[in-house]
Amino acid sequence: MLLLALVAAAAGVVWLRSATKAALPVLDGDVQISGLSAPVTVRRDAHGVPHIEAASQDDLFVAQAM
Repeated sequence: MLLLALVAAAAGVVWLRSATKAALPVLDGDVQISGLSAPVTVRRDAHGVPHIEAASQDDLFVAQAM
């Protein structure tokens, strides 16, 4: 019974870690989004605050939602 409880606890920890990681935003790399009229750049400062550079407000709002 103890072995079954340990296996269940380990499975729960693995599931929780994968669910937590999937909920985090993409911080590195390039993301291709269709529907933008021009490239959008998202940079983070030393405190992790995002700064978005976009050619139009529509592009800014689309990038902000991602």
